[in-house]
Amino acid sequence: MSFAPLEVSVNGKLVKLFHGATVRHALINAAAGSELVRLVQSGRARVWDETAGAETDLGGALYDGQKLIIK
Repeated sequence: MSFAPLEVSVNGKLVKLFHGATVRHALINAAAGSELVRLVQSGRARVWDETAGAETDLGGALYDGQKLIIK
């Protein structure tokens, strides 16, 4: 059985991830590193799920078509 990857947008950049990935994985893949994760962990930035209209955290589950914005 094969699953298509999840497609998530982070600040407008399309990221393809495996099912079960978290917001942390999306940020790391979008930035080709962990700088965005460090900003969120330190409280200098927040992750906004634009699709749902709510803030989310690094451990949040992802869904196909989700749009994340780092503020």
